[in-house]
Amino acid sequence: MPDRLPVTHLDHISLRVPDPDAAAAYYARVMGLGETGRDAATGTIHLTSLPSGQAAVPPREIVLSRGDVSLDHFGLGVPDDAALARAAEMLRRRGVDVEGPRGFEGFQGPSVRLRDCDGHVVELVVTPRRVPRPAVSTPFDLVKLSHVNLRSADPKRAARWWQDVMDFRLSDEIPETFYWLRCNPEHTVVAFVRGGAAGLHHLGYEIASWDEILRLGDHFTANGAQIEFGPGRHGPGHTIFVYFVDPWGLRWEALCDIARIEDDATYVPGVWDPARGRLGAVNLWGPKPPQSFM
Repeated sequence: MPDRLPVTHLDHISLRVPDPDAAAAYYARVMGLGETGRDAATGTIHLTSLPSGQAAVPPREIVLSRGDVSLDHFGLGVPDDAALARAAEMLRRRGVDVEGPRGFEGFQGPSVRLRDCDGHVVELVVTPRRVPRPAVSTPFDLVKLSHVNLRSADPKRAARWWQDVMDFRLSDEIPETFYWLRCNPEHTVVAFVRGGAAGLHHLGYEIASWDEILRLGDHFTANGAQIEFGPGRHGPGHTIFVYFVDPWGLRWEALCDIARIEDDATYVPGVWDPARGRLGAVNLWGPKPPQSFM
């Protein structure tokens, strides 16, 4: 088997919003994310999930900075500095224009940056040490950042690039329309859906259980946050899901019961009937997504 890039997981997602302070307060109150720090030099605010029973948490899963609403970049974790250097060299040998390793942001160590075939900025970063869990209560039990789903004018091309260049593995597909990829046993780390201009469709957080989704629904109702779609069960990945859109137009998914693929050698990616398309695969329980989701 050819040597794979030493990428282990989705480390963080960096978002631009007009008012990072207001967004951080909203995500803490409504999503139960905890603030772990601020960087005065970059003006960024760092948030993370606060799973119950954990004494230490990642120093950041969401990074907020000021600007027009957009995905700034997303980061993938590698084990150590040697793996980061090796990944940079491997990517250069594959013809990718790579920056680094060097320090792009003062709040973390050296990283590597590149752009994928749709122009998204992708960062490889050494997985940072965990920090003490902020001593705050949470409305429900978010476990961790799960995946990023990206719009693409040509999702088949994007999925092929991520397989050929980034060594991700295909988990499921709706041909020409939707592709789910992984770099570890979890069904989805990066996904691509057919859309207009390249950008963020949604970001996903794993939640502990179905019971926690019930708590989420009650908490959203009490805080004026309206569920856009769900609860339901996806076909690809077999996850139970809920989606909502925040005041800045960014879509979030809370999901549980995530499929795991432990044996890459024997797994055969699922191919979902393109005649039924997204409407048929996105919710096996029946109710179709609203037009805003599509």
